[in-house]
Amino acid sequence: MFPPEFEEQLVRIVGNRVTYSIQDNYARCQANLDLGRIRRTQSLRKVTEVLDHLIDLLAVIMPGRAPTDWTALWSNPDCATQHPHFDYHRDSPMPENWRERAFSMILATSDGALLPVWNDKEQMEQFEVFRLDKGDLIFFRSDVLHTGAPYAGGHRYRIHAYMNSRTIAHEHGRVDRIEELTEEQLAKIDEDVKITCASL
Repeated sequence: MFPPEFEEQLVRIVGNRVTYSIQDNYARCQANLDLGRIRRTQSLRKVTEVLDHLIDLLAVIMPGRAPTDWTALWSNPDCATQHPHFDYHRDSPMPENWRERAFSMILATSDGALLPVWNDKEQMEQFEVFRLDKGDLIFFRSDVLHTGAPYAGGHRYRIHAYMNSRTIAHEHGRVDRIEELTEEQLAKIDEDVKITCASL
């Protein structure tokens, strides 16, 4: 459970950070989370407690690794579907041993966070949308094709971080978009994903 003060303190953190758009229409944004600075600010101790608890949990799940590039993500009302992408370069190796693989992590801080996922970039009409409610945590591999969902009413917040491996590392501030998609294909993806998300 999130402490009652968590959301208020997270809003303060985001409001004091440089934010940037991760979508052309500026409806989807994120802010870097400097954990060192957050820990040094006594008035943000509830956020510190939650994130440190999460880090302790991750250390049990994936010993020897530390999450990196922490951000808070949010979507404004009528946010469209983000361009489908991989968080890591699609040509990154995919070791057989899962302990050598890299992962992305999302923690939902409010109900209704949505994650559309595809199995095959050649079959973009086939996808699944995962719903995360407050406190839900999801990991997905570096080779998972996904996107930020559309939100008719907006959504705040999702906490995002990367779990790099010894052989696979995320390049800060970059994702590997499926650039070969045409404007018509992107419009169809947006329409299809919106229909599915509206039913969840």
